[in-house]
Amino acid sequence: LLPYIYSGFHRVAAEGYTMQRALAFDFPESARARTTADAFMFGPALLVAPLVSNATSRSVHLPPTPGAWRGFYDGQPYAAGDVTASPAIEEVALYARAGSLVLLGPDLQHADEKPADPLEVRVYDGADASFTLYEDDGVSAADATGGASSGSATIRIAWDDAAETLTVGARAGSFPGMLAARTLHLVRVAP
Repeated sequence: LLPYIYSGFHRVAAEGYTMQRALAFDFPESARARTTADAFMFGPALLVAPLVSNATSRSVHLPPTPGAWRGFYDGQPYAAGDVTASPAIEEVALYARAGSLVLLGPDLQHADEKPADPLEVRVYDGADASFTLYEDDGVSAADATGGASSGSATIRIAWDDAAETLTVGARAGSFPGMLAARTLHLVRVAP
Protein backbone atom coordinates (compact mmCIF):
# COMPACT_ATOMS: atom_id res chain seq x y z
CA LEU A 1 0.00 0.00 0.00
CA LEU A 2 3.01 2.33 0.09
CA PRO A 3 2.14 4.31 -3.11
CA TYR A 4 -1.44 4.78 -1.81
CA ILE A 5 -0.21 5.82 1.64
CA TYR A 6 2.64 8.04 0.39
CA SER A 7 0.32 9.85 -2.02
CA GLY A 8 -2.24 10.26 0.77
CA PHE A 9 0.25 11.74 3.18
CA HIS A 10 1.42 14.16 0.51
CA ARG A 11 -2.20 15.37 0.47
CA VAL A 12 -1.99 15.72 4.27
CA ALA A 13 1.06 18.00 3.96
CA ALA A 14 -0.08 19.95 0.89
CA GLU A 15 -3.86 20.21 1.45
CA GLY A 16 -4.52 19.55 5.12
CA TYR A 17 -6.19 16.24 4.18
CA THR A 18 -6.94 13.70 6.91
CA MET A 19 -5.62 10.26 5.96
CA GLN A 20 -7.12 8.28 8.86
CA ARG A 21 -10.49 9.44 10.10
CA ALA A 22 -13.76 8.47 11.70
CA LEU A 23 -16.53 7.32 9.35
CA ALA A 24 -18.54 10.43 10.23
CA PHE A 25 -16.08 12.59 8.25
CA ASP A 26 -17.03 10.85 4.99
CA PHE A 27 -20.62 9.92 5.85
CA PRO A 28 -22.05 12.73 8.01
CA GLU A 29 -25.62 11.94 6.90
CA SER A 30 -25.38 8.41 8.36
CA ALA A 31 -26.38 8.19 12.02
CA ARG A 32 -24.60 4.83 12.30
CA ALA A 33 -21.40 6.25 10.84
CA ARG A 34 -21.51 9.10 13.35
CA THR A 35 -21.59 6.62 16.24
CA THR A 36 -19.21 3.94 14.91
CA ALA A 37 -16.06 3.99 17.04
CA ASP A 38 -14.39 0.73 15.98
CA ALA A 39 -13.92 1.25 12.22
CA PHE A 40 -12.35 4.06 10.22
CA MET A 41 -11.56 5.33 6.74
CA PHE A 42 -7.95 5.12 5.58
CA GLY A 43 -7.41 7.40 2.62
CA PRO A 44 -10.18 8.04 0.13
CA ALA A 45 -10.96 4.38 -0.62
CA LEU A 46 -10.56 2.04 2.33
CA LEU A 47 -12.79 1.25 5.30
CA VAL A 48 -10.84 -0.60 8.00
CA ALA A 49 -12.64 -2.66 10.65
CA PRO A 50 -10.06 -4.25 12.97
CA LEU A 51 -10.76 -7.39 14.96
CA VAL A 52 -9.65 -7.15 18.56
CA SER A 53 -8.57 -9.67 21.18
CA ASN A 54 -9.14 -13.23 20.03
CA ALA A 55 -12.16 -12.45 17.86
CA THR A 56 -12.44 -14.30 14.55
CA SER A 57 -15.41 -12.34 13.23
CA ARG A 58 -17.23 -9.09 13.81
CA SER A 59 -20.12 -7.01 12.59
CA VAL A 60 -19.13 -4.13 10.31
CA HIS A 61 -21.37 -1.23 9.32
CA LEU A 62 -20.87 -0.16 5.69
CA PRO A 63 -22.34 3.33 5.23
CA PRO A 64 -24.29 4.24 2.08
CA THR A 65 -21.96 5.23 -0.77
CA PRO A 66 -22.49 5.39 -4.56
CA GLY A 67 -21.89 1.96 -6.09
CA ALA A 68 -21.75 0.30 -2.64
CA TRP A 69 -18.62 -1.47 -1.35
CA ARG A 70 -16.18 -4.18 -2.45
CA GLY A 71 -14.15 -6.62 -0.39
CA PHE A 72 -10.54 -5.45 -0.63
CA TYR A 73 -9.07 -8.89 -1.26
CA ASP A 74 -11.69 -10.49 -3.52
CA GLY A 75 -13.85 -7.66 -4.90
CA GLN A 76 -17.00 -9.24 -3.46
CA PRO A 77 -19.78 -6.60 -3.66
CA TYR A 78 -21.49 -5.50 -0.44
CA ALA A 79 -24.53 -3.29 -0.15
CA ALA A 80 -24.62 -0.62 2.53
CA GLY A 81 -25.68 -1.96 5.91
CA ASP A 82 -24.33 -4.42 8.43
CA VAL A 83 -22.15 -7.33 7.31
CA THR A 84 -20.27 -10.01 9.22
CA ALA A 85 -16.53 -9.99 8.57
CA SER A 86 -14.49 -13.15 9.16
CA PRO A 87 -11.07 -12.37 7.66
CA ALA A 88 -8.25 -14.91 7.45
CA ILE A 89 -5.71 -14.72 10.28
CA GLU A 90 -3.26 -12.77 8.08
CA GLU A 91 -5.88 -10.28 6.89
CA VAL A 92 -7.89 -7.42 8.35
CA ALA A 93 -11.54 -6.67 7.62
CA LEU A 94 -10.97 -4.23 4.78
CA TYR A 95 -13.47 -2.79 2.29
CA ALA A 96 -12.98 -0.52 -0.73
CA ARG A 97 -15.55 1.98 -1.90
CA ALA A 98 -16.88 1.11 -5.31
CA GLY A 99 -15.26 3.54 -7.71
CA SER A 100 -11.84 3.46 -6.08
CA LEU A 101 -8.29 3.12 -7.29
CA VAL A 102 -5.79 1.70 -4.82
CA LEU A 103 -2.12 1.58 -5.77
CA LEU A 104 0.17 -1.11 -4.39
CA GLY A 105 3.91 -1.38 -4.82
CA PRO A 106 6.60 -3.96 -4.14
CA ASP A 107 7.43 -4.89 -0.56
CA LEU A 108 9.53 -2.05 0.88
CA GLN A 109 10.63 -1.15 4.39
CA HIS A 110 10.93 2.56 3.54
CA ALA A 111 10.20 4.81 0.57
CA ASP A 112 13.77 5.12 -0.73
CA GLU A 113 14.86 1.49 -0.21
CA LYS A 114 14.67 0.72 -3.96
CA PRO A 115 12.62 1.91 -6.92
CA ALA A 116 8.94 1.20 -6.26
CA ASP A 117 8.31 -0.55 -9.54
CA PRO A 118 6.18 -2.15 -10.83
CA LEU A 119 3.02 -0.70 -9.31
CA GLU A 120 -0.31 -2.48 -9.16
CA VAL A 121 -3.36 -0.33 -9.91
CA ARG A 122 -6.33 -2.04 -8.26
CA VAL A 123 -9.67 -0.95 -9.73
CA TYR A 124 -12.78 -1.38 -7.60
CA ASP A 125 -15.48 -0.69 -10.19
CA GLY A 126 -19.05 0.44 -9.69
CA ALA A 127 -18.44 4.18 -10.09
CA ASP A 128 -15.96 6.54 -11.70
CA ALA A 129 -12.68 6.95 -9.84
CA SER A 130 -9.49 8.97 -9.89
CA PHE A 131 -6.21 8.93 -8.03
CA THR A 132 -3.11 11.10 -8.20
CA LEU A 133 0.11 9.19 -7.64
CA TYR A 134 2.68 11.39 -5.89
CA GLU A 135 6.40 10.62 -6.06
CA ASP A 136 9.53 12.32 -4.80
CA ASP A 137 13.06 11.31 -3.84
CA GLY A 138 11.81 9.92 -0.52
CA VAL A 139 14.39 11.84 1.45
CA SER A 140 14.16 15.61 1.13
CA ALA A 141 11.29 17.64 2.49
CA ALA A 142 11.86 20.52 0.05
CA ASP A 143 8.62 19.85 -1.83
CA ALA A 144 6.52 18.51 1.06
CA THR A 145 3.85 21.20 0.80
CA GLY A 146 3.93 22.04 -2.89
CA GLY A 147 2.53 20.52 -6.01
CA ALA A 148 4.47 18.86 -8.79
CA SER A 149 7.70 20.80 -9.24
CA SER A 150 11.40 20.10 -9.64
CA GLY A 151 11.33 18.07 -6.43
CA SER A 152 8.37 15.79 -7.14
CA ALA A 153 6.19 14.23 -9.80
CA THR A 154 2.54 13.28 -10.08
CA ILE A 155 0.61 10.97 -12.36
CA ARG A 156 -3.17 11.29 -12.61
CA ILE A 157 -5.03 8.00 -13.09
CA ALA A 158 -8.76 7.84 -13.83
CA TRP A 159 -11.32 5.05 -14.19
CA ASP A 160 -14.40 5.61 -16.37
CA ASP A 161 -16.84 3.01 -15.10
CA ALA A 162 -19.38 3.24 -17.93
CA ALA A 163 -16.67 2.86 -20.60
CA GLU A 164 -14.64 0.42 -18.45
CA THR A 165 -11.53 2.41 -19.32
CA LEU A 166 -8.48 3.33 -17.27
CA THR A 167 -6.64 6.49 -18.35
CA VAL A 168 -3.11 7.17 -17.16
CA GLY A 169 -2.09 10.78 -17.57
CA ALA A 170 1.33 12.14 -18.40
CA ARG A 171 3.76 12.53 -15.53
CA ALA A 172 4.04 16.12 -14.32
CA GLY A 173 7.28 17.20 -12.66
CA SER A 174 10.55 15.42 -12.00
CA PHE A 175 13.13 14.82 -9.32
CA PRO A 176 16.69 13.45 -9.14
CA GLY A 177 16.70 9.65 -9.31
CA MET A 178 13.19 9.43 -10.76
CA LEU A 179 12.43 6.32 -12.79
CA ALA A 180 12.45 7.14 -16.51
CA ALA A 181 9.37 4.98 -17.03
CA ARG A 182 6.72 3.45 -14.77
CA THR A 183 5.38 -0.07 -15.08
CA LEU A 184 1.72 -0.32 -14.07
CA HIS A 185 -0.16 -3.61 -13.71
CA LEU A 186 -3.92 -3.19 -13.87
CA VAL A 187 -5.96 -5.47 -11.61
CA ARG A 188 -9.72 -5.18 -11.79
CA VAL A 189 -10.72 -6.63 -8.45
CA ALA A 190 -13.83 -8.75 -8.90
CA PRO A 191 -15.18 -11.98 -7.41
